[in-house]
Amino acid sequence: MLGAPVIGVGLLMSSFLGVENHPGLASVYLIISNVINLILDYILLKFTNIGIAGAALSTVAGFLLGMVVFILYIRSPKRMITFVRIQSFAHLKEAFISGDPVFVFMIMTTIKSFGLNEIIIRFIGDGGMAVYTVCDNVLMIVEMITAGIIGVIPNIAGILFGKRITSVSVRCAKGFLY
Repeated sequence: MLGAPVIGVGLLMSSFLGVENHPGLASVYLIISNVINLILDYILLKFTNIGIAGAALSTVAGFLLGMVVFILYIRSPKRMITFVRIQSFAHLKEAFISGDPVFVFMIMTTIKSFGLNEIIIRFIGDGGMAVYTVCDNVLMIVEMITAGIIGVIPNIAGILFGKRITSVSVRCAKGFLY
């Protein structure tokens, strides 16, 4: 729970990179974060006696160390969005309203994660939570790869066959990959 702000800021910045038209950098952040997490999971769970706290620490450390990508990008002249002083709060209300669905999704995801973690800890214990954490991170990496493949298929199909076949190819690809 204490690491949730770090993970939240990381995912928010990942979305920011998508808006900036750099989805590759967002993927690099997620891949770096999860690889560091998996490596630290192995090290902290195998060579220390801190148990589930080590798995939590490795997750937060992975997301925190992955933020190097954001720091390098924010300092880069390639970014499109610039930071400005807020002159009026009139647009702030509109920003909050348009961000409500994402905010609700994040809250529900947090509640789901908290509930799932509670169930795993109570019924399976620390070892089960460690296994779940590793499996969940591997699943996230696989989902990124499959989402990347699915995201490219409509573009390729659209270029090669035109608009009429694009929706069919996406349905076929989703059925094949899932």
